[in-house]
Amino acid sequence: MDQGTAERLRRESRARAAARAPGPEVAAVDDLDAGGVRVRRYAAQPGEPAVVAVYAHGGYFVVGDLDSQDAYCRRLTSAIGGVVYSVDYALAPEARAEESIAGFLAAARLAHSEHLDGALVLSGDSAGGAIAFVAAARLRDEGMPVAALFLTNPSLDLSLAVADRTVDGGPDLDLLADAVAAWAGSDAAAPGVDPARTPIDGLPPTLIAVGTRDALRPEAVHMHERLSAAGVPGRLILLEGVGHGFVGGGTVGDAEARDQALAALGELLAR
Repeated sequence: MDQGTAERLRRESRARAAARAPGPEVAAVDDLDAGGVRVRRYAAQPGEPAVVAVYAHGGYFVVGDLDSQDAYCRRLTSAIGGVVYSVDYALAPEARAEESIAGFLAAARLAHSEHLDGALVLSGDSAGGAIAFVAAARLRDEGMPVAALFLTNPSLDLSLAVADRTVDGGPDLDLLADAVAAWAGSDAAAPGVDPARTPIDGLPPTLIAVGTRDALRPEAVHMHERLSAAGVPGRLILLEGVGHGFVGGGTVGDAEARDQALAALGELLAR
């Protein structure tokens, strides 16, 4: 994962983002700074929100920015009827895991400070799922209240030991392995960096949505089983026939999967 490869992947990612249909209108969109980290805040309506989500995009820890999942963040904002903070966390190979995680935590602390009465939800897609997961564990250790974790086709085992190479729905596991090496290096097996090795006791209720054609599905199933055994409330949604990256996908199946996952989040928050 060198600089040239990263730049090529980023060009391709920006092209895909530009081709996506726009998301729904929301009441307000503002770009903020969280200690040097760019954050985009979406508000569904004026006034204090009941739910505040902090979101980490996917992209192999290498690609993605505030525009890459703008449409999805608008859908997430509408679904929770609250506020979403999308985080432009630092990417590999220029940055390493600790910098990425620290950026997400800075955004979470900003969101919490601006909406002390809002239920804080940490959310992440793919690589962003790993960041949101370990951030939830670190905030647990700090004593900051987190109401829920919402993860879509997340990367939950940086070793890729149980990933399924027989399915055709992505992600590219060889590319992911190279990206993890560039992002985490010798910390790839460290608690607080690799979700699979991070203590899970006391984590918030966790909703995981993953497609049956996603190579990361076994990681999601295994994590759900670990959480359940530890007494962490949660739910695993297996999206039949769906591959990786459905939150930004343009097919009817992707749209249905998004709707199903977001509806399940609404049910979790209503409990």
